[in-house]
Amino acid sequence: MKKKLEEELHLLPGVMMKRYRLLSVLSALVLIVIPLTTGHAQEHFAKLGSTLSCGHPLQRALKDFCDSLHGDLTLQIFPNGQLGTAQHILEGLQFGYIEMAVLPLESLSQEAALLDILGLPYLFKDATHRAQVLNGPLGKRFLDALETLNLVGLGFLDTYPRFYVTKQESLESQTSFQDRQVVLVCPLPEQECRQRVHDERPVQFFELMGAQSRAIPLEKVRETLESDPPDLIEYLPFTGMEAVFEGSEFNTLILTAHRRPPAVLLAGKRWFESLPSELKEKIFRASNTLVRQHVQLMQDALRHTHTTLRTQGMNIAEPPNEGIFEAVQMLYATHAHEFGPDFKQFWRAIQNIK
Repeated sequence: MKKKLEEELHLLPGVMMKRYRLLSVLSALVLIVIPLTTGHAQEHFAKLGSTLSCGHPLQRALKDFCDSLHGDLTLQIFPNGQLGTAQHILEGLQFGYIEMAVLPLESLSQEAALLDILGLPYLFKDATHRAQVLNGPLGKRFLDALETLNLVGLGFLDTYPRFYVTKQESLESQTSFQDRQVVLVCPLPEQECRQRVHDERPVQFFELMGAQSRAIPLEKVRETLESDPPDLIEYLPFTGMEAVFEGSEFNTLILTAHRRPPAVLLAGKRWFESLPSELKEKIFRASNTLVRQHVQLMQDALRHTHTTLRTQGMNIAEPPNEGIFEAVQMLYATHAHEFGPDFKQFWRAIQNIK
């Protein structure tokens, strides 16, 4: 026992020396690593969720958006509801566990009533007028309304242009809607559509036009056409509705100024405000580029979709709709008070933008 103790005491100085040397080396490494890492911009990570399908043409524009931020922000896209429904994604943005998203306006308008105005048909004369409004100062006022929801609105995106599909008939004037059955399509799951009141104003609008209207979720379109077919039904490209119309009596697609809610590019306010100022500015610039560039991409995709519909036997009609647009503006002027307290002010501001 005595001998063993003497051996351990003899080894102790060597062990202590080795530990001292190890600590010295580690300290030196820390001193080396800190100067190497300090001074380099920290790369941030974020998830971008959407309910858009993987094949939606906007996905290409979102990829370019991500690439433009590479080096400062690593952004991973989760399409097709991989992060949940629109409502789940919205809550994730508000509570900070999802950083960015592209959401349909329908999922926001109940929370921010001002945005509900953009859900009304025939607000914009054409696509050019629409872009001038949504991408200008007035559009920013709509986006700023999202701050009350703990969101940062980065821009409007045209994800689902809406037209009518009917049975070999055209729309020449306001009277074309008289006594017609019109079905509006909600691009959200059935449960979320039931929870939302976003279609109250559009339904009210078509009733003022003399039509009988109702809203259905996207997943109920085929069933509706088979069991209770309307005279007119909204068509949402890039949702698979082309297959629903193939072989049906609904064989005329009418392109009009009827363009309903855009989608919104969003960031969670809590997350966004935690970013460095330089990165915030870079995200704003990249968002503006995305808003500008996605328009041509969507137009190209629409032309391709129209070609596909023609091969299925669909007629593509683009009637002169100036008469309808002007008639609708008169209707809005007469019934402005029925569309909410803010409608008249913003409707006039929209019409004053040329």
